[in-house]
Amino acid sequence: MPIFSLRTGIIFGLLAALPALPLPAQWIHLPSKETPHTADGKPDLTAPARRTAAGHPDLEGIWQVEMKYLTNVAADLKDGEVPFQPASKKIFDARQNDGFDAKNDPAARCIQGMPKLNALPYPFKIVDTPKEVIILYEGFTTFRQVHMDGRGLPKDPNASWIGYSVGRWEKDALVVDTIGINETTWMDNA
Repeated sequence: MPIFSLRTGIIFGLLAALPALPLPAQWIHLPSKETPHTADGKPDLTAPARRTAAGHPDLEGIWQVEMKYLTNVAADLKDGEVPFQPASKKIFDARQNDGFDAKNDPAARCIQGMPKLNALPYPFKIVDTPKEVIILYEGFTTFRQVHMDGRGLPKDPNASWIGYSVGRWEKDALVVDTIGINETTWMDNA
């Protein structure tokens, strides 16, 4: 049984998005015809988000998250605001007391899971369809599926590095519920 189930949001790199958290920016070094540009030819990162035919923000494209989330996925939260489950808090505290132990990091074995996969300093591509959102990660060459067809979460998911995800739109925020994450995955480098 996984130590935590994670409710994630796609808008914040598919991790833990609440409207108050920052958005990752589309990868600005890869020009796209759909990306609005300023008069000097640079990507206009203040332009309104493109919309799909269904009216929600179009997530399609290449994205990259700020590096600070690899160090601390809760970088924008204040002390005491991280909603740890007791078992997760115990693991976190033990790692803090022991210092960073790279040999136990799954990345040392070329394995990466959720949610740390979303915080890596590598771009990822989002394919946004009405029935599924697919994330193609450059780091660790893996993918994630978010089912958008109205199905529920499985009652007893097989634990995996990515977990099992279903999503739904709440106004302009894509809310993703994820369960079944392998208990040996890391949230971030801490």
